Amino acid sequence: MFSMKRRFNIFIAGTLLLITSGLWFLSARLSVDPKDVLVPGGALIALGYGSFVGVLKIKSLIRKEPFDDELSKTVMLKSSSLSFYISLYMWLFIMYLSNKTNIESSDLIGSGIIGMVIVFMLSWAGTKFYGMKDE
Repeated sequence: MFSMKRRFNIFIAGTLLLITSGLWFLSARLSVDPKDVLVPGGALIALGYGSFVGVLKIKSLIRKEPFDDELSKTVMLKSSSLSFYISLYMWLFIMYLSNKTNIESSDLIGSGIIGMVIVFMLSWAGTKFYGMKDE
């Protein structure tokens, strides 16, 4: 039953993210500023990814598969190392961009964090579906 609780934690975190994002969006002024669209968009992308992973874990629970097998650990290891490598270059680009523009540092840091989430999701999906064919 412990593993069942662990599998539902991702849905609890996603629900909390959705509620707080909804409250923040409703309390904010409605405008079409790219910064105001980027943050909720990044939160929704992260919520979608979390829901997808949660559904995969629930399906594996139904099939009575182990929580973390060797393949999922290898996929996570390879995707995390790839996303770290790509994120280093992304942060170098953000540092270059901060010297050339007047964008506030908090906006650049927030964009970098959202970018890291997106880079990890794409590297996980690429490793999961395309990168593990030979192993």
